[in-house]
Amino acid sequence: MALNHILESLSLNVIEKLLSTASSFGEKQLLPGGDMQEEVVRLQQNLAKIKEFFTEIENEGSSIDQNKSLQSWLWQFRDAVEEAEDVLDELEYNEIEKKVQVEDDMVNGMFSRYKRKFTDFIAGPFKDVTFKRLKEAVKKLDNVAAGKDNFLLLAHGMNRGNGKHQEQWKLQRYCETSAFSTERKVFGREKEKMQVINWLKKPDSNKSTDAISAFTVVGLGGMGKTTLAQIVYDDERVRENFELLMWVHVSNKFDTITIIKRILEAANMHTWSEKLEELQKTLKEKLESKRFFLILDDVWNDSDGSEWEKLIEPLKFGKKGSKIFVTTRMQSVAEMVSKQTNQEAEWLKLDGLEEKDYLLLFNSHAFASVDPEKYKDLQLIGNQIAKKLGGCPLTAKVMGGQLNWYMDEYYWEKILKEDIINIDQGENGIMSILKLSYSHLPICLQLCFRYCAIFPENYVFDKDELIYMWLNSGLIHNGDQSLRKWDVNILVIS
Repeated sequence: MALNHILESLSLNVIEKLLSTASSFGEKQLLPGGDMQEEVVRLQQNLAKIKEFFTEIENEGSSIDQNKSLQSWLWQFRDAVEEAEDVLDELEYNEIEKKVQVEDDMVNGMFSRYKRKFTDFIAGPFKDVTFKRLKEAVKKLDNVAAGKDNFLLLAHGMNRGNGKHQEQWKLQRYCETSAFSTERKVFGREKEKMQVINWLKKPDSNKSTDAISAFTVVGLGGMGKTTLAQIVYDDERVRENFELLMWVHVSNKFDTITIIKRILEAANMHTWSEKLEELQKTLKEKLESKRFFLILDDVWNDSDGSEWEKLIEPLKFGKKGSKIFVTTRMQSVAEMVSKQTNQEAEWLKLDGLEEKDYLLLFNSHAFASVDPEKYKDLQLIGNQIAKKLGGCPLTAKVMGGQLNWYMDEYYWEKILKEDIINIDQGENGIMSILKLSYSHLPICLQLCFRYCAIFPENYVFDKDELIYMWLNSGLIHNGDQSLRKWDVNILVIS
């Protein structure tokens, strides 16, 4: 867990409150000319420095989980802020008490004046204690503020020197795809599926022993590239045609050693070796005399030809008729695959679903767990909304699921009137639809989504753990009426 981001999310509100309270006391000029006023001003200055520091550390983008010194510094910061908060609460309480005494004087006259003198006599030592605690809190914050520059240097150094470790850690935590589809039902894509299967059944025309038959599917994120790969992989005709089927999720870090190890794992072989030559030899021996079908899902590397060469080399030893199937968002990846496999490019651009299939998919989410026949008016509105989404399967699921929470004509009409960027505008179009879905969530659920942003990209959440974190952070409550109909499973991105 990124400790620095968690502390930021928990502490910035506290600092803002402390700054406001300290400024308020500064304006009232507590004990003019005395030490208390000076300490309050220093406290205000220190809190402003701490706030600036958080902006710096956010820009630095560092992770501190692996450095005990940096963790220790942040825990000291937390303690100092909590102590300052306690002191300001005490000062605020004293101010309220003074107001009560003044009002009491006005009501009760002479007797209250004697009572106030007695109270002041008793309260004197307590004011001294408050002043002492204030000085200690300011001193602690002084130390924290003084150490912030060293902290930034350490964090900056970690980012420079430990980048490989960070990347490896991220790689371990990314959200993998697999050959097994989570879709209840797949709508459409029969034409695209048959195009791929016909290619798989087609005999190799290349006479060169260095050539490997490869096919690339290119499409925007959310268009269903992985789903297409899954339904092809699961087709009985494909299984009958190949002796070995393997699925590897590549993602944006194209590391040959990691990919070869994952190919071996997909072929039910496990190795602890980290040496490229040994791994290539093991893969070569595994693939020799076998016709294999390898899916490389979500590939981004379109520039590092040397890494591709290291990967392709052992794959050349598969039996004639072996195939490689690649999914990517980038046309340039398809060109790289063609170059590295010594063959003409065979690829498919995956566009949106046909209208009839898209409506079926959209309605399966918009009317999930209800009888659509009871919502004829909503069906008409839903059809108009679906036409604005450009055929992207992901937006059908997201928007359909959003509408399903509120089976209300007014709400659906409100969504219909929204200005949605057409999906033809690429990733921006998809993001505009996802943003629209987010903006129509209840505020409490928006906060839950924002909380997830403190984790690294592609972090894999545990559902129960995340719910406990939301509860402990005060974002949701067991008795929250607005959350009773909310299925929290939808919130968790796996």
